Amino acid sequence: MALGAPDRITTRKDSDGTSEIWTYGDRSPRLSWGFGIGSGSRNSSVGVGVSTTSRGRDTASRVVFDQTGKVSSIETAGTGR
Repeated sequence: MALGAPDRITTRKDSDGTSEIWTYGDRSPRLSWGFGIGSGSRNSSVGVGVSTTSRGRDTASRVVFDQTGKVSSIETAGTGR
């Protein structure tokens, strides 16, 4: 499984020792748009805006490594694990 470089690396300490967690963000593109209408005494205007981003900020998956450096779990969004 090749996920590339993680977006964030954190550690977690529990009774089993210290785990390292690699977090990967959702890299799917995002699209946002807006529409506005305004009017004044004898003027009116209409505006439309569109924005795209190439990378979201939602967590897509996490890979947890145990204290020996072996993968102990893979957690993905929507699965609860």
